[in-house]
Amino acid sequence: MSLYLALLASALYSVASGIASWLRGERNDIAQVMFLLTLVSAGIAVVSGKDRFLLARESVLTAIVSVWFFCSLRAERPLTYRFTRPLLEGRFRTQPIWDHLWAGDAGFRRIWRVTTVLWGIALLLDAVLRVILAYTMPVDAVPAMQTGMMLGTAVLMQVG
Repeated sequence: MSLYLALLASALYSVASGIASWLRGERNDIAQVMFLLTLVSAGIAVVSGKDRFLLARESVLTAIVSVWFFCSLRAERPLTYRFTRPLLEGRFRTQPIWDHLWAGDAGFRRIWRVTTVLWGIALLLDAVLRVILAYTMPVDAVPAMQTGMMLGTAVLMQVG
Protein backbone atom coordinates (compact mmCIF):
# COMPACT_ATOMS: atom_id res chain seq x y z
CA MET A 1 0.00 0.00 0.00
CA SER A 2 1.31 3.47 -0.76
CA LEU A 3 2.09 5.88 2.05
CA TYR A 4 -0.74 8.13 0.88
CA LEU A 5 -3.28 5.31 1.14
CA ALA A 6 -1.99 4.30 4.58
CA LEU A 7 -2.30 7.88 5.85
CA LEU A 8 -5.72 8.23 4.27
CA ALA A 9 -6.86 4.98 5.92
CA SER A 10 -5.76 6.40 9.27
CA ALA A 11 -7.78 9.57 8.68
CA LEU A 12 -10.83 7.59 7.59
CA TYR A 13 -10.57 5.40 10.69
CA SER A 14 -10.95 8.54 12.82
CA VAL A 15 -14.04 9.51 10.84
CA ALA A 16 -15.53 6.02 11.20
CA SER A 17 -14.86 6.05 14.94
CA GLY A 18 -16.60 9.41 15.26
CA ILE A 19 -19.62 8.17 13.31
CA ALA A 20 -19.84 5.06 15.52
CA SER A 21 -19.78 7.22 18.68
CA TRP A 22 -22.47 9.47 17.25
CA LEU A 23 -24.66 6.49 16.32
CA ARG A 24 -24.27 5.07 19.84
CA GLY A 25 -25.65 8.34 21.20
CA GLU A 26 -22.39 9.57 22.69
CA ARG A 27 -23.08 13.20 21.91
CA ASN A 28 -21.36 16.00 23.73
CA ASP A 29 -20.44 19.39 22.33
CA ILE A 30 -16.68 18.94 22.48
CA ALA A 31 -16.72 15.50 20.87
CA GLN A 32 -19.02 16.75 18.10
CA VAL A 33 -16.69 19.63 17.27
CA MET A 34 -13.65 17.34 17.21
CA PHE A 35 -15.51 14.87 14.99
CA LEU A 36 -16.49 17.64 12.58
CA LEU A 37 -12.89 18.85 12.41
CA THR A 38 -11.66 15.32 11.72
CA LEU A 39 -14.28 14.89 8.98
CA VAL A 40 -13.29 18.18 7.33
CA SER A 41 -9.58 17.38 7.47
CA ALA A 42 -10.16 13.92 5.99
CA GLY A 43 -12.15 15.50 3.17
CA ILE A 44 -9.35 17.98 2.48
CA ALA A 45 -6.82 15.14 2.49
CA VAL A 46 -8.81 13.14 -0.07
CA VAL A 47 -9.07 16.15 -2.40
CA SER A 48 -5.38 17.09 -2.21
CA GLY A 49 -3.87 13.72 -3.14
CA LYS A 50 -0.43 14.72 -1.78
CA ASP A 51 1.50 12.77 0.89
CA ARG A 52 3.02 15.84 2.52
CA PHE A 53 -0.29 17.69 2.57
CA LEU A 54 -1.91 14.68 4.20
CA LEU A 55 0.84 14.73 6.82
CA ALA A 56 0.39 18.47 7.38
CA ARG A 57 -3.38 18.15 7.89
CA GLU A 58 -2.72 17.31 11.54
CA SER A 59 -1.42 20.84 11.96
CA VAL A 60 -4.68 22.26 10.63
CA LEU A 61 -6.62 20.42 13.34
CA THR A 62 -4.12 21.50 15.99
CA ALA A 63 -4.32 25.14 14.84
CA ILE A 64 -8.13 25.05 14.90
CA VAL A 65 -8.11 23.65 18.43
CA SER A 66 -5.64 26.40 19.39
CA VAL A 67 -8.04 29.05 18.08
CA TRP A 68 -10.86 27.30 19.93
CA PHE A 69 -8.89 27.69 23.18
CA PHE A 70 -8.40 31.40 22.52
CA CYS A 71 -12.07 31.91 21.59
CA SER A 72 -13.18 30.15 24.77
CA LEU A 73 -11.73 33.04 26.77
CA ARG A 74 -14.84 34.99 25.78
CA ALA A 75 -17.16 32.20 26.91
CA GLU A 76 -18.55 31.78 30.41
CA ARG A 77 -15.80 29.29 31.27
CA PRO A 78 -12.55 28.72 29.31
CA LEU A 79 -11.75 25.32 27.81
CA THR A 80 -9.10 24.32 30.33
CA TYR A 81 -11.67 24.77 33.10
CA ARG A 82 -14.27 22.77 31.15
CA PHE A 83 -11.81 19.96 30.34
CA THR A 84 -10.25 19.73 33.78
CA ARG A 85 -13.26 20.07 36.04
CA PRO A 86 -14.72 16.59 35.33
CA LEU A 87 -11.29 15.07 35.99
CA LEU A 88 -10.48 16.82 39.25
CA GLU A 89 -13.55 18.20 41.01
CA GLY A 90 -14.66 15.98 43.85
CA ARG A 91 -11.55 13.80 43.67
CA PHE A 92 -9.28 13.20 46.62
CA ARG A 93 -12.29 13.19 48.96
CA THR A 94 -13.02 16.86 48.47
CA GLN A 95 -16.38 18.52 47.96
CA PRO A 96 -17.27 19.85 44.50
CA ILE A 97 -16.74 23.59 44.95
CA TRP A 98 -15.58 24.79 41.53
CA ASP A 99 -18.73 26.85 40.86
CA HIS A 100 -18.33 28.56 44.22
CA LEU A 101 -14.64 29.27 43.55
CA TRP A 102 -15.39 30.56 40.05
CA ALA A 103 -18.05 32.93 41.36
CA GLY A 104 -16.05 34.32 44.26
CA ASP A 105 -12.33 33.99 43.61
CA ALA A 106 -10.71 36.20 40.95
CA GLY A 107 -7.40 34.32 41.35
CA PHE A 108 -9.12 31.02 40.57
CA ARG A 109 -10.66 32.49 37.41
CA ARG A 110 -7.31 34.02 36.39
CA ILE A 111 -5.51 30.67 36.74
CA TRP A 112 -7.91 29.02 34.29
CA ARG A 113 -7.75 31.91 31.82
CA VAL A 114 -3.93 32.01 31.89
CA THR A 115 -3.78 28.24 31.48
CA THR A 116 -6.12 28.50 28.50
CA VAL A 117 -3.87 31.11 26.86
CA LEU A 118 -0.80 28.94 27.48
CA TRP A 119 -2.50 25.90 25.91
CA GLY A 120 -3.56 28.01 22.94
CA ILE A 121 0.02 29.24 22.40
CA ALA A 122 1.49 25.75 22.83
CA LEU A 123 -0.96 24.23 20.34
CA LEU A 124 -0.33 26.99 17.81
CA LEU A 125 3.43 26.44 18.05
CA ASP A 126 2.87 22.71 17.76
CA ALA A 127 0.81 23.28 14.58
CA VAL A 128 3.53 25.41 12.99
CA LEU A 129 6.21 22.85 13.83
CA ARG A 130 4.05 20.05 12.37
CA VAL A 131 3.88 21.86 9.03
CA ILE A 132 7.64 22.43 9.05
CA LEU A 133 8.22 18.74 9.82
CA ALA A 134 5.74 17.58 7.18
CA TYR A 135 7.50 19.50 4.44
CA THR A 136 11.16 19.13 5.49
CA MET A 137 11.61 15.65 6.98
CA PRO A 138 11.58 12.33 5.13
CA VAL A 139 7.93 11.38 4.60
CA ASP A 140 8.33 8.02 6.38
CA ALA A 141 9.63 9.71 9.55
CA VAL A 142 6.95 12.38 9.89
CA PRO A 143 4.15 10.32 11.54
CA ALA A 144 6.46 9.19 14.34
CA MET A 145 7.80 12.72 14.83
CA GLN A 146 4.28 14.15 14.93
CA THR A 147 3.19 11.58 17.49
CA GLY A 148 6.24 12.40 19.58
CA MET A 149 5.46 16.10 19.31
CA MET A 150 1.86 15.56 20.40
CA LEU A 151 2.95 13.55 23.42
CA GLY A 152 5.73 16.00 24.24
CA THR A 153 3.40 18.99 24.04
CA ALA A 154 0.79 17.29 26.22
CA VAL A 155 3.34 16.25 28.85
CA LEU A 156 5.03 19.64 28.86
CA MET A 157 1.74 21.47 29.24
CA GLN A 158 0.46 19.11 31.95
CA VAL A 159 3.63 19.54 33.98
CA GLY A 160 3.55 23.28 33.40
